[in-house]
Order: sequence, then C-alpha cells, then structure tokens
Amino acid sequence: MLFRSDPAEIELPCAGIIEFADAEDKNRFIVDTSSLKTQELFKKHSRQIMAERKGIFNSAGIDFVEVNSGESYIKALIKFFRMREQRAR
Repeated sequence: MLFRSDPAEIELPCAGIIEFADAEDKNRFIVDTSSLKTQELFKKHSRQIMAERKGIFNSAGIDFVEVNSGESYIKALIKFFRMREQRAR
C-alpha cells in the first residue's frame, strides 16, 4: 500500500483562534491553534492515527510505504523494494 502523507496533516499551523465545523453533524467548535498544548495534542493524535493505520496493514500482511508529499516518492519506493529484496533472502 502506498500512502501519501502531508506535513499539514501532522502539525497544526499557528493561526490563532479558528472556528471549525464537523462535516457530519455540523456542530461548530473553536480551537486556539496558537496554544502549544493544542498543537502537541493535535500532533500526538495525528501520529497515533498514522501508527494505527500502519498496524492494520501490517497485521493484514500488507506492505506499507509512506511517502511525504514534499519529497520524491522514488526514494521511498527504492527503499521499499530493497527491504523486500532483503526479506526474500
């Protein structure tokens, strides 16, 4: 599985107080994105979700390749295929 990650999905930008709306139930809530605690909680939660996703693929026996959207996917794929080659030996 090739998964593209984006740094913006991991780190909350420091943009002050922002009102968000839940896409499903339309509830609105306010977040102070300049709060260090808020930023750390967001980062921790994002990394937890990514780790769970990777664990699901691993437990199903599906190889997982993560590619950062700001980087070349070629390096990640070369690393992946080299790893698979070593596993096959």
